[in-house]
Amino acid sequence: MGDVIRGGCRCNQLRYESTGAPILSAICHCHGCQRRTGNATGVMFLPAGETRITGDFGSYLDPETTTPIRMLFCTHCGSSVAASAGSYPDVRIVLAASLDDPARFAPRFHMWVSAKAPWVGIDDDLPQFDGHPDWEALGGPPDLGRVSPPSA
Repeated sequence: MGDVIRGGCRCNQLRYESTGAPILSAICHCHGCQRRTGNATGVMFLPAGETRITGDFGSYLDPETTTPIRMLFCTHCGSSVAASAGSYPDVRIVLAASLDDPARFAPRFHMWVSAKAPWVGIDDDLPQFDGHPDWEALGGPPDLGRVSPPSA
């Protein structure tokens, strides 16, 4: 087994691990992420077929996203940990704050900066997009499986 990415909830009852390399990592400033986590959220896209989630979890369909997102949370401590996007069946999205090793998170860009909370400052040189990223500006779209990423 290669380099494994691991993480979980606050009480450690809900866990995940992935043997697949991250497909992409970004910082999302959308209103949905803000309401789920209280601020901008680091997200890491992992291959679903190589990502295993264990423990007791609940889920809900987030009504505020541009693509149907099913959020997974721990039924014991309530921590949001991961998500599945209906448009990307081959991808699992994990929240960077849930990683066992936060240094594994290396964002490539900021998205939905147009929805950024007024108290959030961006002090890095990463590309910023008002909505979904401009894949051409980033050197082409990532391989998210069967479905192309949404356009900007």
